[in-house]
Amino acid sequence: MTRRLMLYLDLDGTLAAIRRHPEKAKPSAETLRVLSRLAKKPCVKIFIVSGRKKGFLEKAVPLGNVTLVGEHGVCVISGKAKRGMAAAARRMLAVSRRYPGSRVERKKTSLAFHYRAVGRRRQRSLEETLERNFGGTKGARVLRGKKVFELVFSEEGKGTLIGKTAKKGALVIAIGDDATDEDMFRQANALGGISIRVGGGKTEALYSVRSTADVREILRALLLCG
Repeated sequence: MTRRLMLYLDLDGTLAAIRRHPEKAKPSAETLRVLSRLAKKPCVKIFIVSGRKKGFLEKAVPLGNVTLVGEHGVCVISGKAKRGMAAAARRMLAVSRRYPGSRVERKKTSLAFHYRAVGRRRQRSLEETLERNFGGTKGARVLRGKKVFELVFSEEGKGTLIGKTAKKGALVIAIGDDATDEDMFRQANALGGISIRVGGGKTEALYSVRSTADVREILRALLLCG
């Protein structure tokens, strides 16, 4: 009997190369073809788990046989958290106005401060400002991604999603590229699965690869299994 395979894949920096303007980060046509073929295998279930809004994911990964999960897998937050999020949003917007090229993305359960387009000389100052003003925000977790500082108003995340959806006996494979994927790696490891980080940096992932092209080759190799 073929073992069930459950794939949990990040988008930016994993399936799609990181872009200066985040809205342009989308998987290549070849990556989408490989994903589509892999998702058609009866023993495979694929989740794209991203900090992006689900609407963006639907456009970036237009595949009906892949499950798209936005906002790091967090679906609902409390009324108190919503009020805290609204207050933090006002303060973040004030900071953004001082740093041309930055923008605040408001999602249902989090606030993401993007600053890849801010001049390099000012990025360090901005990072210190964000840490000082938002690092201790009550009721929120801080996710420090690649040129994005995010406040998530929930304790749930990508790892929680794996815990809720992974089938008993399935082989779990989690692939991501930055700190926002670490809880996903930890959960995959705890289930005896495989965790892979794209790029360098301190990580709890068991393995690492260099690029999104390497991720595509891993997916292509999985087509030969089962």
